[in-house]
Amino acid sequence: MRFYTPIGFKPIDPKEYDYTNEMAQLDKADNSLGNSSTSLYSQNNSNSTVSTYRTDAPEYQK
Repeated sequence: MRFYTPIGFKPIDPKEYDYTNEMAQLDKADNSLGNSSTSLYSQNNSNSTVSTYRTDAPEYQK
């Protein structure tokens, strides 16, 4: 699989995936879409929903 390239495959530019400024990227996308944005972030008034995440997974201990 490492050297397989499917027909129509378009490689990504890793420079476009910088997670150190993720909130800035979310804000930029949210602002450019305006009221047409359907993301959970937009539906929550541009607030993160991380604090509402609950799990009983034993490997996730706070």
